[in-house]
Amino acid sequence: MNDVRDLIERLVDTPLRSYPHRVFEQALLDAERVRRRRTQRRVAALSGAALFVAVAAVFAIRGQSDRHGLTVEATATSSTHPSTRPTQYEVDALVEQSKRAAPILCITTIPRALPGFVGPSHVNGPPPPACDGPPISGWDWTGLTGTQTSGHNIWGDFHVVGTYDGKTFTLTRQPVATQLGGPVPPVLITTPCPAPKGGWVVTNPSRLTLTGFTAVDAAANAQPDLAGIWNDNTTPVNGHVAALGDFPHEVRTYAFTGHIAQHRAELAALWGGPICVVQHKHTQGELGDIATALQGPTGQRLGLEVASATSDEVHDRVNVTTIIATPAMQHAVDRQYGPGTVRLTPILNPIG
Repeated sequence: MNDVRDLIERLVDTPLRSYPHRVFEQALLDAERVRRRRTQRRVAALSGAALFVAVAAVFAIRGQSDRHGLTVEATATSSTHPSTRPTQYEVDALVEQSKRAAPILCITTIPRALPGFVGPSHVNGPPPPACDGPPISGWDWTGLTGTQTSGHNIWGDFHVVGTYDGKTFTLTRQPVATQLGGPVPPVLITTPCPAPKGGWVVTNPSRLTLTGFTAVDAAANAQPDLAGIWNDNTTPVNGHVAALGDFPHEVRTYAFTGHIAQHRAELAALWGGPICVVQHKHTQGELGDIATALQGPTGQRLGLEVASATSDEVHDRVNVTTIIATPAMQHAVDRQYGPGTVRLTPILNPIG
């Protein structure tokens, strides 16, 4: 077996890019010499098998075929690196197509009241939707129900399933007509402060005036560490829940980043209704700056395709809607701004 070992060592030391065909020919000649030296058939067979495996292993590791012969570029095998299937996403969305463009998966709408906006042409019937989003590959309107047409435009609401590569949404299943919209459930906002003993009550009815309300809000907005202002429209005050628009009888919350006791005393001296004062990590300005940054180059650097970014003063965070949102993206924004500061919500939801 020393001859086989010597041959392998010579093959490993051979610069394959220099004269690849001669390397292969030399390997065959050396293999033939080895077989001639063996007198016993079993030994010869074992040597030939060992040589074949060794030569194959060397060539598999050292190179692959190209127009010059063998190269030293290693290749990955499917057994070692199995290919992964692209993630499939689903979404209920509006799909729109004009005559000269590909179908669009509507991610954002374009207000028609924008100065200088010219919508798609339409003849009779409702105007087509104005929206923006990635093109859809594999779309066919034939046989689909729930569509509307106007002039050269066609659109409809569909449940779609497919893959997304950052530019194009590719269908993997037949779209199904659906219905978007419907009544929007009311947003219930509560105060983070625990109710005082005996419940929330009006503390000074004489200060429940428009002048008092204007004064207390002006004082809060004048503070550089203001983090948010909101009303609790679900908690009873004086034993009952306030009617819609009856802000004097709602618990009004003011959030600041510091000096909570001082802020509470100053605001209570101006307003006679129930007040909650809490501490947050971020000011209104900080949340606004983060929202603006994520809609620009910072969001792009973090791999986000942002549809909207808004300050959420109630939860002391920025809510960002993106086309997709992966754990890696959430980890990236957490490292940038701190855990819990930015909440990513995807438009395309991964299946499974």
